[in-house]
This record gives sequence, structure tokens and C-alpha cells, in this order.
Amino acid sequence: MGNCRGTIVAFAMLAGTGLVLLMGCTTAPNSGAKDPLPLPSTSALSHEDQAAIKADMEAAQEELRTGKPAPVPVQATSVVSGGSGRCESLPLPGWVGQTVPLQAVGRSSVSQEEADKSARLEMIKSLEVKIEGSDRTSQQETTGAGFSYSVSSDVVETVQITISGLDILQRHADRCGPYYYSLARLDREQAVNAWGVDLKALGEQHGELTRQAATLQEQGEVLHALRLWHQALEVDAIAEQLDRRIHSLAPHNAGGEAGAARLAQTRQRFAALLMSLKLEKVSGDQQRAKPGKPLSDLLAIQVRSALQGQDRPVPEMPVVFSFEAGKGEVDSVLRTNQQGRAEARVRHVEPGQGSAVVVVKVAVDQLGVTLPPSLRDQLTRHLAEQVVKFSMTPPPLAGDNSPLAMALHDLALRLSSHVNDSDGALTVLEGFLENRTRTRLSVSTRLETGLLAGLSRFGVLRVMDSRVVQAEAAPKTPTDGAAQAELSAVYETDATGGLWLSAKLVRLRDHVMEAVAEGTIPRTALTEDDWHELSSVKTGGRPPVSSLGSGQAESFHRWVEAFWDLRNPAGFRTELVADRPQYRVGEKASFRFRTTQDCYLTVISIGVSGSWIVLSPNKYRSDLRQTFVRAADGWVTIPDSIKDEFEFTVDRPLGTERIKTICMKQPTPLVKNMDVSRGYFMLTPSDAAAVNRMEWSDLLSQGNQWSEAHAGIVTLEAGETDTKGLRGLKARGLVTQ
Repeated sequence: MGNCRGTIVAFAMLAGTGLVLLMGCTTAPNSGAKDPLPLPSTSALSHEDQAAIKADMEAAQEELRTGKPAPVPVQATSVVSGGSGRCESLPLPGWVGQTVPLQAVGRSSVSQEEADKSARLEMIKSLEVKIEGSDRTSQQETTGAGFSYSVSSDVVETVQITISGLDILQRHADRCGPYYYSLARLDREQAVNAWGVDLKALGEQHGELTRQAATLQEQGEVLHALRLWHQALEVDAIAEQLDRRIHSLAPHNAGGEAGAARLAQTRQRFAALLMSLKLEKVSGDQQRAKPGKPLSDLLAIQVRSALQGQDRPVPEMPVVFSFEAGKGEVDSVLRTNQQGRAEARVRHVEPGQGSAVVVVKVAVDQLGVTLPPSLRDQLTRHLAEQVVKFSMTPPPLAGDNSPLAMALHDLALRLSSHVNDSDGALTVLEGFLENRTRTRLSVSTRLETGLLAGLSRFGVLRVMDSRVVQAEAAPKTPTDGAAQAELSAVYETDATGGLWLSAKLVRLRDHVMEAVAEGTIPRTALTEDDWHELSSVKTGGRPPVSSLGSGQAESFHRWVEAFWDLRNPAGFRTELVADRPQYRVGEKASFRFRTTQDCYLTVISIGVSGSWIVLSPNKYRSDLRQTFVRAADGWVTIPDSIKDEFEFTVDRPLGTERIKTICMKQPTPLVKNMDVSRGYFMLTPSDAAAVNRMEWSDLLSQGNQWSEAHAGIVTLEAGETDTKGLRGLKARGLVTQ
């Protein structure tokens, strides 16, 4: 102590004693002053207490040297009793059990460091519970910038928050336990100021990210734009969390752009861009495969972004083509081109009974772009719903791969998909007749056999073979074990050189037309003998529309079907199409018509139960000049919302509603003695006798003076999307749509 100049150079609290040890002097060296008071000897202290005294002295010397506060001392709360060596705990300090705002106590039985961490964590938890209503913290750690922790978020998975001003005020140790205690305090001003600096930096990041994302979005770089929007979303999520914490600690400092409003806007823009991604079918569906040969058309899809009324193709998107049903070989992984399209070639389809299906999906795992896990998950979930399916008819399994068998297979599929109430019903085959003469030709049997083979594959109808149950012996009313439906068909040569074929299914209990399907068989599918017989058919001056033989309702229905089957291969071309193939009860159906020559249009409705109604002309448009349609008009809508007084509103019974148009070059009525005084000229089964009194236009005998077209719609109950037959075909994997 000879160099002491009156300064206290060290102090320490004797560990376990509560005594203060002073080392130093108050006079200059060699001043002649007496020695300071003698200090108590430390020889009686334990090695542990002596080590604690030494550590405290070194800490005090470091404080004097650097000018920085010494660490908070650890106050002991235990003593050694007498000479027994037994450790006794003293009462805990008062702050351990107190509750003070912005302060928290941490406890640990491991170490003082763990107690410090616990105190900080308890402080954070109390703050989070106040803000969020629950503790959602995780992954706490102390960094150079402060105490850092993660908060679960509804926007992104977690938000990382760093809090400053979280200090340890007091520490206590009970070595008898051992038990360690720490008191943490949050400096409100320091935390708010630090978060304010963070908010400013986050705002700058938001501006730069959104500018880049918007630019990439305009350039069609959707994936890169999504990645940047997601980063902006993460930035705004952090800013929104900080803004809420500032509001909790200092309400007058909160607010600003980096809050909930900006977060909601960024989330909306990100979600809109994500949901704009669409995978769509372009072409190549519903093809027929030939044995061992590729499909004639490529399977084409497009990936596009439809946002704010603008469609932008998405290039370099990986898509995978694979067989979901059936077997075959198809190009597997492709990438979309600059138009967002990818085209796959089906090299062959193996023979099978049902439809083969190729499914197309976006391969998110092969994007080749680094995406955050949360963005990749969102993109995967959205694109999982974007699935395109191509249905194709495979070559038949049986040895009959002829064009005739394949054409009848397609006709059976279309008919089965329209069946509703008669799904699974026992059905009698009425027979196939040549349409103009209503007689059987030698080709009739082969047409029946081929159609029955197709129907048996699909299993929608249980058809009794005509070779077992002849049409003349078929029961006409349903009884137990008897047929519930009747299948019939007509055929005739058409202007294209093929054989037109129309099949119909009628429910017997109420004579409802349930399903109608048409098709054309190419000439190459039939033999020369068949064509010789077909071309030699003589109509013998048969009138285009025959009269009834009697007034019976059954004869009326046959007359209605004969009118529906009326065709004119020699006429000019007209077309009639339904806007939709299916309508539900209460919906209004509409059709479109066009002609290649100017003509006067007659529109006839044939109801599900066989009613026959001339909708136009009518009482409200009796002047035939009002029915004039020009070829230059293109497609015209039926009914016209302005000119027509009628509507097609779907009602029960359900089945197939049909519309037929006859357009004549001259303004003459289709039925000369047509009476429209009741609004419309209408015939029902109860008016069967009136058919014999009808006088038809003379123009019908001149093939080049008129043309016919027809279309039908399937009617369903409200809320239904498919017929029972189509649902069954889908359930068995025979069709996809």
C-alpha cells in the first residue's frame, strides 16, 4: 500500500458474510500518518468465499480502469451456520415476488445465466400477451442488437423481432438450492426508438421490393414477381408487428404506412397474382386412338396469368403429362413456350374398354426457381387444383377394331351419358330402320349388334337382344320384370357420303324422350353390298311428312318422331346449336341459328313428353316477313329477347327437349291451315286426330327450296350437374367429363 494516494482502489462484499472489505488509504505515501485500521483476517473464510472476494475486487478494479459500470453483483441469500457446515437459506428479496409494469423475474436451478434468459423471456411474454392476447413466441436468443425472438403470424409462418432496452437490474443466488433469480426491466424509450429505426428501414425495403415486383409482373415474369411480392409480404408482416408493439408501449408514436393497411394491400396483391395462374386445356380432347398409332392431334395446354382483365402467358412452366386411366405412351415433362403453351404427343394408346385419360399438372418441384418454403407451399396448393384431363377412346379390346365398331362405340357412349331416370333399366330394342322407308335393311342387324356391344361395355342400360325379344312382342307398358325403356334408331345416307344414324331412348311409363344421340358412320366402314342396298332405296313419292294411320296416342308419338327424323340432304345448309348442352329446372334455354341462304324461319319445339308446338310464326309474329333471316346476319339467337314473345323455360318432366327449324326460301307457312289464334299452333297426344287434317307446304316436295336443322338439350333437376348415366360412367372411370 506504499503507493496509495488517498484513493479507494478496490472494494468487495465478503461472500457469505455481508461485510465490506476496504482496501486503500486516505493519505499520500510517507505522509507520516498512522496505518489504517486493521482489516479482519480472511484465513477463516472458505476457499469459495475467498474466490468470490477476489472476483469482486477484480470487477471493481476493471470499473475504475474503464469507467463502465460493473456487472450487477450477485447477492447471496444463504449462510453457513456455525461450524457445522450446514447451509441455511435466508428470505428472498422483496422484488422476487413483486409485480411491476415492464419488469419480470426469471428463475433457474441451473445457472445465473439461465435465470437472466428466463427473466428476459418472461418480460417478452408479458408484453406479447398484452398485445396478442396469448403467448406466441418461440426461438429466443440474445444477439448483439438485443434480445431476438420469433412470433407466429397469420400472414407468414413466423416474424422475427429484435427488442432493445431489455436489461437485468438485479441478480440473486441461493446456493443452498441452488436457486438463481434475475430481475429484468424493459426500457420503454429505448425499445420504441429502436423499433422506429427498424420501421423506417422496413418501409424502404417495401418500396424497393414492390417496385421490382410490379415491373416483373408487367413483363410477364410471374414467378419472379411472386417471389418479390412474398418478400414484400414478409417485410410488411414484420412492420405490422412492430407497429402494434410501439402502439402498446407508446400509443402517441404508433401508426404510419407500415401498419395493417399496407400489409392488407400487399397480401391482396400477392394473393391476386397467385390466384391468377391458370392451367387450361387448348385442344386435343376426345380423340379416337387407332391400334399401334399415335393420336392425330397433339394434347395442348396453356399456363397463363389472368389479372385485371389482362391475360399474360407464363413461359418456362414445367408441366407433366401422364396416363391417369388406361395405358399408353405420352411425352412426360415439358416446359411452356413463350406463349405459355405446351404440346404433348401421345405415341400410342393400348386397347381398352373405357376411356383412356391423360392428366396434366404443373410440376412445382421442377420450377428451377428458388422460392421460400412458405411460398412454394402456397403455390403447390393452388396449382394442385389446376388439373387438365384429356379423354380419348382407346382401340377396342375385342378383335373388332373396324371403323363401324368404333363409330357405334362412340354413339353408345353419347347415348349412355344422356340417360337419367332409366339408368340401369331393362331396355327393349325396337329395331333399326332405314329412315325414308321405315324398313329394315341387311345392315340393320349389324348396326344393332355393334350398338348393343358398345352399350354392354358401359353398363348404363340393360338391353334385351332383339334376337331374343322381337320388337313386335316387346311389352309396351312397364310391369314387374318387363322393360322400362325402349331403344330405337333410324339411319339414312347423307350428303357427305356417310351414313347418318340417330338412336333414341324412350321411358315407357310416361313416354318421355330421355336420351337422343346422333352420329355419322364413314362410308369406308360399310361394305359395297351395304352401299348398293342403301343407294337403291326408293321413296316411291312418299310425302316428306306422313299422316297418322289412326288417332291413337302411340301413333301420334310415332308421327312426332318421324317429323323429328325428317331430313333434306338436297337442301342448302343451316345450323342450329344450343348455347349449353344441359339446363336445370327454372333456367331459360337459348339456341343459335345461321343459314347459308336467305330464308323464312319456322321454329318447332318437341317437348320431353312429345308435344309438338310451332313457336314461330305465331299470333304475335304472324306476318311471315317477320321470320326472314339473312345469310349475312350470321348467328341469330332463338328466342330473340326483343322480337320473340316466347321463352324456353325448363320444367318437369326431365329428359331431352328438342328444337327443329325449317327454313324455306319463299314466305309460305309450313302448315297451310295452321291456327295461331290461341297464340301458338300446338298439338298434343290428345289432338292426334288433327294431324290428318294438316296441309303441308308444297315447298317440302322441292328439296332445294328448304333446309332443316335440329338440336336438343338435356334437362336436370336444380342443383344437379350430371345425369345419372354420366355419373356412373365417371365413377367407373369410363369418361372424365
